[in-house]
Amino acid sequence: MPDFSERYGYKTSKILQVESIDDALKNRIWSYIYEYSEFEHGQNHIIYKYIWVNFFKLCIDEIPVCRNGEVYLIEFLKIAKYIYFNELKWHEIFDFIEFMQRIYSSEDKSKAKSFSEAINGILEEEKSGYRMIGNLITPITDETETKEIEDVFSHDIKQISEHVKTSMNRLSDRENPDYRNSIKEAISAVEAAVKFISNNEKASLKDGLRIIEKNHNLHKAFIDALIKLYGYTSDEGGIRHCLTSDSEEVGFAEAKFMLVACVSFCNYLLTKKAELDL
Repeated sequence: MPDFSERYGYKTSKILQVESIDDALKNRIWSYIYEYSEFEHGQNHIIYKYIWVNFFKLCIDEIPVCRNGEVYLIEFLKIAKYIYFNELKWHEIFDFIEFMQRIYSSEDKSKAKSFSEAINGILEEEKSGYRMIGNLITPITDETETKEIEDVFSHDIKQISEHVKTSMNRLSDRENPDYRNSIKEAISAVEAAVKFISNNEKASLKDGLRIIEKNHNLHKAFIDALIKLYGYTSDEGGIRHCLTSDSEEVGFAEAKFMLVACVSFCNYLLTKKAELDL
């Protein structure tokens, strides 16, 4: 909910932050990582060195150390903070979040989950157009859409989730987004779901959907609509064909729509199958 100043017009409400991070968000991200990583206690010198070398890309022999050989934390933080606030571009701050999330994931899954939940809370409160899903910062700006993507991972079906992850990677590449291949991977997730549910690894999407329609009592018009959506990616000049002068231009809006639509369809099929198998 907007605060008092925004509700009564004393302060302009923020518009959604896309391809940018304002000072408030930048400050809150730094402060949370600082506290969550317990930098102030100066205990995990291996992590400090790992951040120094693998994220900041600085020479290991230049890291400030005390006489006992441990990292001199005050100086380390001074340098790290300077780089964070003065040298990192907006998308590199998101790289830093993902980098820290990978560290937590390798240590403790519950700690990684708590970290991503807190970061998402900050992103939501500061009206960022991005959320952390899994280990990735993703430009999915609607909470319902975010939940759909989170749900598909909860089914824990590798052949589906791998395509979704790759689609997200292509969409969320903040320097070189690849929208066409994001869409290809999204529809490949649907194909994987159809093969899984129809129990036929060789089935085309159309044939697999017809099997599912028959076995799981899905409405024919619904199946036909999905087949037409698939046709968007596969007809001549479509997403899956080589680029030509007649190829359709695709951008973020199309790629985002296809990712969410395909993930929602996967969730629907998997939930429907679970209900019928009870």
